[in-house]
Amino acid sequence: MRKKAKINKKITIKKIMLVIITTIIFLVVAEILFRVIYVDEQESLKQTANKQFYKTNNLILAYNSLDDIPGINMKKYGETDNIYFKANNTIRVLVLGDSVAKGYLLNKTFSEFLSEKLNRDTKLNNGISAYEVINLGITGYTTIQESELLKEEGVKYKPDIILLTYVMNDPLIFSGTKYLLTKKEMDKRSEIINDLIDAPLKCKIRTFFQKSYFIYKTRTVDFLFSPITRFEKLHTLDILKLENNPDFYKYIHNDICAWKQVQYSFYEISKISKKEEVPVILVIFPVNFIGENWIYKYPLADLHKKVIEEGLKNRFMILDLLETYKKYNPEELRSKNIDTIHPNELGHELAANEIYKKLKSEKLI
Repeated sequence: MRKKAKINKKITIKKIMLVIITTIIFLVVAEILFRVIYVDEQESLKQTANKQFYKTNNLILAYNSLDDIPGINMKKYGETDNIYFKANNTIRVLVLGDSVAKGYLLNKTFSEFLSEKLNRDTKLNNGISAYEVINLGITGYTTIQESELLKEEGVKYKPDIILLTYVMNDPLIFSGTKYLLTKKEMDKRSEIINDLIDAPLKCKIRTFFQKSYFIYKTRTVDFLFSPITRFEKLHTLDILKLENNPDFYKYIHNDICAWKQVQYSFYEISKISKKEEVPVILVIFPVNFIGENWIYKYPLADLHKKVIEEGLKNRFMILDLLETYKKYNPEELRSKNIDTIHPNELGHELAANEIYKKLKSEKLI
């Protein structure tokens, strides 16, 4: 009996070893395969990205937009080669944001509407010769990239007022880094940001395992550590469906790794605000959900409250556009029928009107 038990034990050990060895071989082969696939995918992305973006040396910024090179907007207002030059008696408003601030699919943004309204005031002989609205909105930027852009470029414009636009997908982790960055650079960027935000252990574990191409591409770690992955898809139509799902925004705001980035960014912007004595207005854009009537029930009201509380902690002035947008049906403000994130020109004009009123009520102009 003992001899038979020993034999059975050896067989069991051999089976376990065989499973372990087979698993290791599978993972090694899968890792090699996924590295090849990833490189091919990235080369394809680079061909598209090169027409829109350029890579930056600053890994937190990761990339910038070719038609949004900091300072290009300034050339519309001045006739000097010094893009940072600021004339006497000039009030300068600096806009930070993503594709909403940039004005995705639009000919005219809230920055331009606001500039027109402000410069009408110069005719009132109030001692101001010009108002300049400098729009540094970059497609795909998250709040941490916006705070970094303010440090690297924004302060050079010597703004008198900062408008920090907030869209409800802003906590997305490392959005936009698939453009131009190598996998190693993306991993390094994750580590740098984890250090900056004093990330919890959960975030560091996620970053460590995502160094594997197989785990990264199959999103295994994200599935275990972030429930949002259960909703997330990669191609455009599914992204549009995702952005119409209130749970998507709830998950990314409750993901500690993502929310810590927002908290860090707000704090960094508030430090610059204090040092430069420049007030910050946090402008919150709601989501224009399809199938939801926000006049009666807006599903992200609690998230707006969370963002507002964080803004107030950092002494930001708050402008939530929800109440203004509630006066309209959501479809009246969409840039496209299925796009829930980007307002159309009416939405931008309404935003400019509210920002103008806020500047007046706070006696900033």
